[in-house]
Amino acid sequence: MSDIESPSRFRSQVIFGDACDGTMCAWLLDKSMEGSRPAIYIDGYKVAADTILQQFQDEKGTLELIVYPVMFLYRHHLELSLKHLRSTIGERFPNQQLNSGGHGLKRIWDDCVQCLRIQASDDEENFSGVTQIIRQFDDVDPHPAENFRYSQTLKGEPTQTGKECIDLSVVRAAVDSVSAYLGAWTMSIQMGIDHRPE
Repeated sequence: MSDIESPSRFRSQVIFGDACDGTMCAWLLDKSMEGSRPAIYIDGYKVAADTILQQFQDEKGTLELIVYPVMFLYRHHLELSLKHLRSTIGERFPNQQLNSGGHGLKRIWDDCVQCLRIQASDDEENFSGVTQIIRQFDDVDPHPAENFRYSQTLKGEPTQTGKECIDLSVVRAAVDSVSAYLGAWTMSIQMGIDHRPE
């Protein structure tokens, strides 16, 4: 523990402040960055997961240690991407009946895809692909999305009960694909384009 500083050093240290003189300063969003808020949150979770995987991809024994945070980060990225798309649909199509709240990916996607099918009825293969990936995330980590965050429920029961094997390279590729697809739809709807993204 010689490289780790004693907690007493941090008694008067400001962690959250309006100045930073260190080498790893990061600014939380302020009012001037308001328009970037959804993208920074959405992209940040994915960049963090990608970075962790990149760092540990050759260390096989370590994957069991990082699988939970990586899966949580990817799942949360998908949730934020879906919620941003749903919000964009709601703004562009105010008469569209959309559910609100909740963390279930399938429920959020079902809201989105009903509107997207109206916009691009010939894109069923992609809709089906997204549905399959989202269903798998929901099957392993159902509402309220706690299985990758906690080892047990509030009742003391284990959150992961099966022997699931997760190929993190396949997860990364699937999330990349769905992320790009949802992002393209969000952008095309924001721009008022009435057809599916390429």
